[in-house]
Amino acid sequence: MWVRSTDNKSVVGTLAKPTSPITDLGGQFMTESVLRVFTGKRIVGQLLGDFQLDRLLPTVTAGLLAGVLEVLLVVSYAALIFSGDLSKFVSVGIGLALFSTVVMAGIVALTSSLPGSVSATQDSPAAILALITATIAATMPATATSEELLLTIIATLAFSTALTGVFFLALGFFNLGSLIRFIPYPVIGGFTAGTGWLFVQGAVRVMTDMPLTLINLNALLGGEMWLRWLPGLFFAVVLVIAVKRFRHFLTMPGLIGAAIGLFYLVVWASGISVAETDARGWLIGPFPQGSLWQPLSLSDPDQVNWWLIFSQVGGVATMLLISVISLLLNASVIEVAVRRDIDFNQELRAIGLANLVAGLASGVPGYTGISATTLGYRVGANSRLVGLVVAALVGVILFLGASVLSVLPKAVYPGTPRVYLLWHSPPATRTGSPPVA
Repeated sequence: MWVRSTDNKSVVGTLAKPTSPITDLGGQFMTESVLRVFTGKRIVGQLLGDFQLDRLLPTVTAGLLAGVLEVLLVVSYAALIFSGDLSKFVSVGIGLALFSTVVMAGIVALTSSLPGSVSATQDSPAAILALITATIAATMPATATSEELLLTIIATLAFSTALTGVFFLALGFFNLGSLIRFIPYPVIGGFTAGTGWLFVQGAVRVMTDMPLTLINLNALLGGEMWLRWLPGLFFAVVLVIAVKRFRHFLTMPGLIGAAIGLFYLVVWASGISVAETDARGWLIGPFPQGSLWQPLSLSDPDQVNWWLIFSQVGGVATMLLISVISLLLNASVIEVAVRRDIDFNQELRAIGLANLVAGLASGVPGYTGISATTLGYRVGANSRLVGLVVAALVGVILFLGASVLSVLPKAVYPGTPRVYLLWHSPPATRTGSPPVA
């Protein structure tokens, strides 16, 4: 049971009772089959009701705001994964991450136990994948071509995402969602801190195209290199202060927009052209024209170095564990924030299916996000249509918006996911106390 006090009134809810991991599976199949029929009809009814004018406007507004936020976050995660030696392939990474968000937002919107749930590529698995892909890039044979390197990285993402889907589906099928309650909070805090350090390393690599090491320290502090990372550091500090002081859902998107505008104002005042800013490495682009999505084809696996991928099984296992912990903790926080019960096992199944589909199309792992999901409830739009609007907007950016994304400054991206993770970490990692449950 959870209890939340607001305006001197108590709101009481009950969590789903834990069930035995393995119970009468035959009866379970029959019960779920019947429930699925009625649930499908109920979802269709909900969607039709959401097209009434008084509900449609706040729903579309929430979907567009969440969609813009997710695009900025997803692009930052892709830039993190495809940084350093892989930065020349960043447009491919952004396409794969955006496509994954389209798939996840759409599937989870229709299958989640919580109307208004929004899923997308997320920060924690991106941080682990950045480490894995950097290791693979550094250990590729000297005779390997750029195409072989790219295909091996794409195959790594596809394998990791599909495996995440299978893992989530298995946990949900055997009703193991309640196991999150037995993980010690110091362990969870340690995972979060470790992920944070990976973000710091990745942020420096995104902004400077150099790894953060003692050997590179002089180079990072010398010449004009500090102009690449110092604005990003300053922006991250501003974000941390702002999101703690102002708890409005528009704080982060507004600051991101203001930072982009300030960047180009300074560039204009300095008499520097857009082409010159790109030549100095300040922009995340340019990107090729056309669609950003480039999945593996049937002939590509022959050029993939599968041995290197399988040698990273330890890193992939770590990513799976961190992802499931993050998902269930996010669900716990959302449950309290919106004061509605969430079926953890249903969430595992829904997001597992979404990851499996995204993995088969060479996607990037993800799960439900706190900010995008609670945003709809803050504006009175607790509708499944919110996730569908997010999927539609991200889809438009994926296939038509490459030119817009290519002119965004690198300094904006590294701070965004790190602050997002800090602000939406479970309470145990910020105050030392467990979340209300």
